[in-house]
Amino acid sequence: MSAAAAEPATLLDFARVGDAAAATTKKLAKYAILADYFRRLADDHDLRLAVRYAAGRAFAATDERVLAVGGAIVSDVILRLLGADPQAYYDTVVASGEIGEALSRLWPAGGATRADAEGRRANGGEANGGEANGLVDDRGGKSSRDGSGGGGGGGRAERSRDRAPLTLRDLSRAFDDLASIGNVQRKGEILTELFSRCTDGREAAYLAKIIFGDMRTGVQEGVLHYAIAEAFARDGKAVQRAQLLVGDLGEVAVLARRDALESAAFEPFHPIQFMLATAQETAADAAGTMDGRTFFAEDKLDGIRAQVHKQGDRVVIYTRTMDRTDASFPDVVERVRELPGDFLLDGEIVPYRDGRVLPFAHVQKRLGRKVLTPRIIGDNPAAFIAFDILYRDGRLLMDAPLRQRRRELCELAAPPPPPPPPPQDAAAPPANAVAVEVASGIAQPTAADNAVPPAPPAAPPAAPPAAPPAAPPAPAAPSTDPLDPLDPPLLITKVTEVSTAEEIDRAFCTARDCRNEGLVLKDPQSLYSPGRRGRAWLKLKTHLPTFDCVVTFAETGHGKRRHSLSDYTFAVWDREPGEDGAQLVNVGKAYSGVTDAEIAQLTELFTGTTVQQWGRVRQVVPKIVLEIACDQVQRSARHASGFAFRFPRIKRIRWDKRPQDADRLARVIEVYESPANFGRRQEPPDPPPPPPPPPEPTLFDGI
Repeated sequence: MSAAAAEPATLLDFARVGDAAAATTKKLAKYAILADYFRRLADDHDLRLAVRYAAGRAFAATDERVLAVGGAIVSDVILRLLGADPQAYYDTVVASGEIGEALSRLWPAGGATRADAEGRRANGGEANGGEANGLVDDRGGKSSRDGSGGGGGGGRAERSRDRAPLTLRDLSRAFDDLASIGNVQRKGEILTELFSRCTDGREAAYLAKIIFGDMRTGVQEGVLHYAIAEAFARDGKAVQRAQLLVGDLGEVAVLARRDALESAAFEPFHPIQFMLATAQETAADAAGTMDGRTFFAEDKLDGIRAQVHKQGDRVVIYTRTMDRTDASFPDVVERVRELPGDFLLDGEIVPYRDGRVLPFAHVQKRLGRKVLTPRIIGDNPAAFIAFDILYRDGRLLMDAPLRQRRRELCELAAPPPPPPPPPQDAAAPPANAVAVEVASGIAQPTAADNAVPPAPPAAPPAAPPAAPPAAPPAPAAPSTDPLDPLDPPLLITKVTEVSTAEEIDRAFCTARDCRNEGLVLKDPQSLYSPGRRGRAWLKLKTHLPTFDCVVTFAETGHGKRRHSLSDYTFAVWDREPGEDGAQLVNVGKAYSGVTDAEIAQLTELFTGTTVQQWGRVRQVVPKIVLEIACDQVQRSARHASGFAFRFPRIKRIRWDKRPQDADRLARVIEVYESPANFGRRQEPPDPPPPPPPPPEPTLFDGI
């Protein structure tokens, strides 16, 4: 091993590799670039950090710490270091689409040190080396992904050669410090030290990218899987499997280097990607995809997709964004803690009261709060409803077919056995109750149903004739609720088997009658495929009628759309447009459903009709009408209309309609109040009035 190979990995080298990967759209080329870099890292810790940072993570996926560093703190540090004009800095960030690329354009050659900033302040803002305001962009000097930084500043460049290069280990130590303290001033000092050691604009850019988890290099987790496999001549699927078990892709890279992927073992408390369902437009479409096979059908619940990990008394809940949410649902955590054993469940957190799933608006009241009062919990009760089990008591079940996983889930959800009955006289007939299992949500006879009854006892002595037996009680009406009406330790979905469009349609109607979103169809032979959306799971749901809305604001997008106006806020008329005081009131914002060509056309149009601009957002002349589809209409204090569309999508641009042709608020209210809009919030019933106080005693009592 050469001396050069043993040197610590530097941030500048990491940035150059990231730029090379970002410069190609070909995945095989990305694999090769990253694989070569990973092979060159002689130290295991450097390899862990390089893989972690390439994924846009400051910490391992199994590490719950966060930097708690926002754009305001970083921008404040940068403005002090560069002595830059705040408006010029902000304009550059907007034009670049992110802080990282903006820093690359603004960074001086040789870096920006605290001494430089102090010198600028002493000189009334004149930069060392002659740059006005310390602000150099690509209009006044070289700075882009070529790594050359800004122009000028020969003295500064000379000083930069005396500074030790910023390494990945330096970042790791600084990130540990940032996560351990809450003081904003101290965080600013740590960030100042980091950025002041960046001698190149690309270093500063990638430092910001890692801090914000916004790499924009096209290097996703799947790319890293195969780059690690290529780097150490391992099988790509073996790398994926190890990452699923271990959780930390950096650690998987070390195992791959050591040829120890087979030693990976599952440990809970790291989130796993959720298996996804493919949308189907109609029951006939779903039946066609199923191709004659029998699928499980279960209600599609409208809640928060959640993954529950339990080991001993510890319970952690992760969402689809891989974030923890157990702090928002302490009642759910306590209920799960009562269940026996260790497990990993997939399911949905829903607002739930009296055996009914409530509209999603109830559960929203729980989210984002620092303090959950008993009143908030009581007014917005929640429950976790499981539909899959992936791990149980040391056994990984993801490779088992769904039918087997379902049996395991029913066993976990089964209520504990009743206490033994009191001793009975041997001559007395046994109780003739029928035992049933309710765990699956469908009553299933147990062995007790098929047991051979004992021989009848000897006839008793003659007795007076008894009264005729009472008529048996009428059987209870079958429940249409998706959950078992009893209160088992764990709520789980009901499943029915379907294979034809007619059966799918009946199950779908039942789900909608229960005010649920729709239906999920699952192949009982399917394995659990994290992060995959295939034909093993299908989803079917209907939407509300579409609305014609007028665009009032346009916003710059992100990623490849960072130079386009691709996000549109839309509105309806609060009354007839010809009436006095008529105005447009916003009801939502959408960015999906239009093509790149349409976005380019709208960008040109909105740029020319901008009324006012605030950074990324432009108020535009209301003239473009969009047809908007959504899943629900909810009440909202965010918009002047008092309503908001949930999951809005652009169906098409209505070039044929004038702004006056857009819908009225009265139609939004009509759809909101319709039976099809199951998203209406249900307020808890008012408490009964207190009883009147007893009359006060008087001198005339008893007369």
